[in-house]
Amino acid sequence: MNVKLRRTHRIMWFLLAIGLPIGFVAALQLNRIPPIQEQLISQPLAPALPILIKAVDKPGISVNLRREAQSSMRQLELVVRQPLEVPSIVVRVGTGANPLAVGTLEVSGVYRFPLPDSSSHPAITLVDEIHHTTLQTIHF
Repeated sequence: MNVKLRRTHRIMWFLLAIGLPIGFVAALQLNRIPPIQEQLISQPLAPALPILIKAVDKPGISVNLRREAQSSMRQLELVVRQPLEVPSIVVRVGTGANPLAVGTLEVSGVYRFPLPDSSSHPAITLVDEIHHTTLQTIHF
């Protein structure tokens, strides 16, 4: 190390010795904005319709088809008992080329979806839209 380099080195260490503590104290004095606490918007679970038409138990999931006593209103109830293998599953109802998407499953729990009046005992298909795979098909 020559004289000029030693002097530059000493000046740099002196500036760091003064500047770093001042920077730390200044950072502590800043007004920190608290993190935003976001509320997830979740729709309330619809009440179960009174008449159970048919129930199907599969490993990890139970599927119930329910209807109203006086009207033709029907409801699909899915009870997910085990954690799902994929982050989001789309529930599709119907057979053929274009089954109707009625909702999604994210975590374990109870899900209820209104059903269209197109078929009396529909086929339920659980689809992973991210990987474009059919996970399970349930026939009533």
